[in-house]
Amino acid sequence: MNKKALLVGVLYSICYIIYKLVLFLNGLTFEKFWFNFAHIISVLALIPFFILSIYWVKTKDYDGTISGKDAARMALTTFAIALIITAIYNYIEFKISLPQQIEYYKSETHYKTMLDLQLKNATKFKIEQIPTIIDEQIASLSAIKATTGKLFSMLILGMSGSFICALIMKGRKKA
Repeated sequence: MNKKALLVGVLYSICYIIYKLVLFLNGLTFEKFWFNFAHIISVLALIPFFILSIYWVKTKDYDGTISGKDAARMALTTFAIALIITAIYNYIEFKISLPQQIEYYKSETHYKTMLDLQLKNATKFKIEQIPTIIDEQIASLSAIKATTGKLFSMLILGMSGSFICALIMKGRKKA
């Protein structure tokens, strides 16, 4: 494992955690738009770190030329470290924020909005069942499910992004 790629993965993770903490401490992660926006930006932000990792290793360790295999290895190392650290952070954030999320979910305005939406589909179930259904949904929440859900898209885009960056950044020896 290359130390430079490892450091870039740690650097990404630190940036990710700072970004997510700013959103979390401002209460923006409870709004659907900001929740989705934060996730999309955090996944797309991996690409510059892949480029940084490959470029740093290419110029310092490989004298400006690097094979596609080695470039992919550097990007995947960066990705693996970032994936592990961000998964741990997402798990901890979910555990800490769960009581706040439940309160937000049951807050009067949000809860009433959900009830109004459910009333439109009241033919499928009785109105009296709505609080029970919502309580069952809250009880089924899990930090592992939430973390896995976030990491799945990160895994798909991170793997493909690392290979694309490796193909673009690889350098051949000049004849």
